[in-house]
Amino acid sequence: MSSQQLRVIASGDDRVPGLTVTPPMRRETPPQLQPGQATRLSVRIENASNRVDRYYLSCDLKQEWYRVVYPNQSDSLLLNPNRAGDIELILQPPPDATSDLVYSPTLRLSSRVEGEILTDIIYFKIARFYGDTGEGVRLEVRPQKPLKLPQSSPQIDAERLGPESPHSATVPLSLTVSSQNGRGKPPQKAKRGFIKGQNAKWGKFDLEAVNCSNTKRGVFVKTEFEREGICEQVFFDPELDRVVDYPPEVELLPGKSKTFQLWVKPKTWKSPLRRKEKTLNFSLQLANSQPYLDLPISESELKRSIVWKRSPWWIWFLLIASGLGLLGWFLIILLKLPALPQIRSFEIATDSESTHASTASQHGILLTWEIDRVQQLDSVLLSYQDTAGQTQERRLKFREEIPSKSSNTIIPRFLSKLFSSPPKKSEFSPPETCQIPEENSDQITCKLQLKDLQIAKDYTFELKAFPVAARTLFGVRQRNPELVADVRRTATVSFDAPQINNFNLAPDENNDSIETVNLTWNLSHREKVSRIEILMKDQQGKTQLYRHRQTRAGFESDAEAAKLTCDVPDRETSPSSSFVSNSPEVETATPPEVCMWTARSIFDPGIYSFEIAVFSHTSDREAVDRQTTQTTLALEEPRIQTFTTSQTTYVATEDEILANWEIDRPHRLQTLVVTQRSPQGSDRQDLLRLELPDNPNELSNTIGQSCTLNETNGTLKLLCEDFPIATLPIGEYIFELSAVPRYNGGTPLTAETSTVTVEPQRNARGGAGGTGGAAGGAAAGEDILFAEENFELKINDKAVGENPAPFLFAIGPKGAPTAIEIAWNVNVGGRDAKVELLPLIGEVNPSGSFQYVLREAPFQQTVTLQVTNELGEVATRVAVIQAYRSQGSTGSGEAEEGLESGISDGEKPTTPENLNPFEAPPQAD
Repeated sequence: MSSQQLRVIASGDDRVPGLTVTPPMRRETPPQLQPGQATRLSVRIENASNRVDRYYLSCDLKQEWYRVVYPNQSDSLLLNPNRAGDIELILQPPPDATSDLVYSPTLRLSSRVEGEILTDIIYFKIARFYGDTGEGVRLEVRPQKPLKLPQSSPQIDAERLGPESPHSATVPLSLTVSSQNGRGKPPQKAKRGFIKGQNAKWGKFDLEAVNCSNTKRGVFVKTEFEREGICEQVFFDPELDRVVDYPPEVELLPGKSKTFQLWVKPKTWKSPLRRKEKTLNFSLQLANSQPYLDLPISESELKRSIVWKRSPWWIWFLLIASGLGLLGWFLIILLKLPALPQIRSFEIATDSESTHASTASQHGILLTWEIDRVQQLDSVLLSYQDTAGQTQERRLKFREEIPSKSSNTIIPRFLSKLFSSPPKKSEFSPPETCQIPEENSDQITCKLQLKDLQIAKDYTFELKAFPVAARTLFGVRQRNPELVADVRRTATVSFDAPQINNFNLAPDENNDSIETVNLTWNLSHREKVSRIEILMKDQQGKTQLYRHRQTRAGFESDAEAAKLTCDVPDRETSPSSSFVSNSPEVETATPPEVCMWTARSIFDPGIYSFEIAVFSHTSDREAVDRQTTQTTLALEEPRIQTFTTSQTTYVATEDEILANWEIDRPHRLQTLVVTQRSPQGSDRQDLLRLELPDNPNELSNTIGQSCTLNETNGTLKLLCEDFPIATLPIGEYIFELSAVPRYNGGTPLTAETSTVTVEPQRNARGGAGGTGGAAGGAAAGEDILFAEENFELKINDKAVGENPAPFLFAIGPKGAPTAIEIAWNVNVGGRDAKVELLPLIGEVNPSGSFQYVLREAPFQQTVTLQVTNELGEVATRVAVIQAYRSQGSTGSGEAEEGLESGISDGEKPTTPENLNPFEAPPQAD
């Protein structure tokens, strides 16, 4: 019994039958069975029980794989107790059974009494089989006959409707169309699109790879053409419904096959025209995709071919017809003369932007025209005829002749006679009045200003274009340069336009408008005026333009500072206008109107000239008349004549600083600024800013009652006296007046005063002490800060007065130190005064005190309290402190003081010649 047996022990009986398979089929060494052949196995059964029983054998393989044969052709094995018998098991795997697996079926033994009582697993493999011919995998290609391309309609319909090619109607080409080079290289990418079954240029071959073996195989299908790159090929998988890459890899299960399609198309550019049929041969062969397995594969090459039919007759017909058409077109081009120039437009300019307009006379007219195909233009002839029938002409040349070199040889002269004389060479050279647009080089635009016209006459203008001389090849056709290519005429033009006369500067008669600019002129035909422009120009070339457009209410200006009025004079005048209306409805000329242009003097200082231009409704962009003044206007700059203060000394908190100034032409100023600074140039601060109007009449309302306006010799002056500026603290100041001009780019004018002193309040009464003196009251004219009640120094709470006696302090025999208190108080009252206690501390607070200790004797120290005000004036209080050695024996260490009358104990100390301090005093709180 094999080791794979599983015994099932019935209840009440532990004796089970035995099962043995011969030959053994173990997992370690499974035997190989031949596919399609029967293998007989003997299964021995032992009845170990004490009763007679029938045994049945079964296997979990498919029914067609095995067969059980019992002895005596019975359906079971009958065994007596303790007896054995054999059952024959016949295994016959089918021919397509794969050899890639190890089979492990289970044998099941059952009895009639106990049921299933024993199982056993057997192991076996299938021997490899490579078909009857041993090829393993073979390739079949249909059709075998050569395939003719392009296909005819019946062939296409047969492919499209054939049962064997359901995907031939439309085959998508979305991946690769390649040319096989026969060397195993990957294909190159080609066009994307669709291959349609009805497309006659593609031929289809049905390929079928058959696996004749009983193992899984992987193969490649390779193609090789006799001529590399002559055809395009595509492999299509009908099952996947898509194109596969070349070379297509096919995986085949044992005994299975795979069908796909090969589409082939000759490359038309390789041989676009074919006079006879051309056969293109190629071969197909299988290759093992797993060469390391060394499995057999069919090595035969399947030869197939496609026949490239000759080109149809209609292609040759189209080719010949195209050649003849091209030849005819070439002959027509050679024999065709260039197109004649054409006048696109010819008119009198109404909105001209000509650069020559500024130099034209007042009686001129501007003509504009455009001509196409200017390279064939030789010249234009402009003629204009007046009402009297007189005609004037003007020719404009557009080409210059190039001198040709003379030929002395006989052949060129003979050829020139044979082919007729060629035209003279010339190059295109347009006049200065013409320009070629950038967007169209074969078009030209010309503008011509005519100056010699009489405005009393009507004119009609005509323009003729003449082409360059030309001829075709061999002189078959020639063109006469005197032939008129195109002609255009204008309507009759009448001069009835506005005119300017007597244009000049008018004197200023209104004193309220100092330096106001007034221009006057006579204007004819005002009803035809659309606008009037006045141009102001200075010596540096800077200009300023004022526009006045005529409305029903009069002329409206674009600037508030300028005004234009035109009125008919009260008395009859004799107009000098040369613009006369030729209309029969008007018998006499309309009298001119007198116009006046007024502008306040808000211009930059300098010398100016003025130009006036009149525009009509029919010529809104080109002036119909333009004149310039013969005289110029001189405008001067403003000037600060004087700037001072009313006094040089002021008292703080009592007096306000008053200033005086005189300025010429204040209406040209925009702002007045008064600034104060120190004599050293620091601490600048603006005190006053005045914005001035540009109208002199409004100045008096802005500057107040301290200032007046006066006119002296035609110059407006602003005079301000005792003008309050500000109240300032104690100090020395310099005041600066800055005047900002109203015009752009003007440099501010400046003027400054001398140094002005703002002094403190001073004592008017007499008293003791003085500046730099000892203690006492403030002297007459001295700063009240230095008065005795505002400035004191105390030693041990005793004030230091005028000419004080030294303060004496006794030190005991044992040298016990003596402490004294030094105190001071300066009533600065918020002023910027400097308080110093010298030489003990230096600068201190306005009030304070500290303890000063005396340790040695004899000793003397001078203490000075010094106060400096804002103007640098100095006042002091001085105290002298002396120490002496006491002769008493009290030893208390208490100091004894001496006042102005002497020492309290009646003894005078001996003062040494040299007394030095022995300790630095402490700093004040």
